Amino acid sequence: MKSFFQNLTFSRTIILASFLGSAVLGYLLHKEKARLEAYEDAIPYADEIVPKIVSRSEELEELMKAAASADFAGGSSGMETYVRNKATDENVHVGQVNTGRGKEIAIATGGAGGQGSRVIDTVYRITPSKDGQGEYTRSEISNFAFLLEQDRGGLAVTRLLLRPTQKGYKKDQVVEDRWTFEIDVSVRSREEG
Repeated sequence: MKSFFQNLTFSRTIILASFLGSAVLGYLLHKEKARLEAYEDAIPYADEIVPKIVSRSEELEELMKAAASADFAGGSSGMETYVRNKATDENVHVGQVNTGRGKEIAIATGGAGGQGSRVIDTVYRITPSKDGQGEYTRSEISNFAFLLEQDRGGLAVTRLLLRPTQKGYKKDQVVEDRWTFEIDVSVRSREEG
């Protein structure tokens, strides 16, 4: 073995390294070729599989929309569940919140002689729980407000009130980024009359 390394010149080192490198590349090429063949074998089935996948995804989308409307169909309890789930999201860290009873506001009526449908906004007020931490950064509050609107059509944050938790500050003083909040969300629905 000693004589092998003693006779090893720069050109022989390059040849040996090239041989080892080509062996590794040959193995990787064989592995990728097997993967490519598996994909090529699956191509004839694509015409059968793709329409099934598309129809399943459309069914899933319809089910998600139905589930979204079912969350609010439960009235106040459905809304409370939805809000609490968003408040405990890992990106929000707001924790426990109180959701007030929904206040219904009739927006408009349509049709001749008062016939037709009415648009109703149900407004819920969300405040931090008394048992919770009660102080949040603006980014936590804005993430919470964003998540409330993100997944649900017909729900909108219509009012956001921030109050600093720091006491005894002056008007021109910059306060700490610790706030408490009140959020009003409106859920719009249509009622046939």
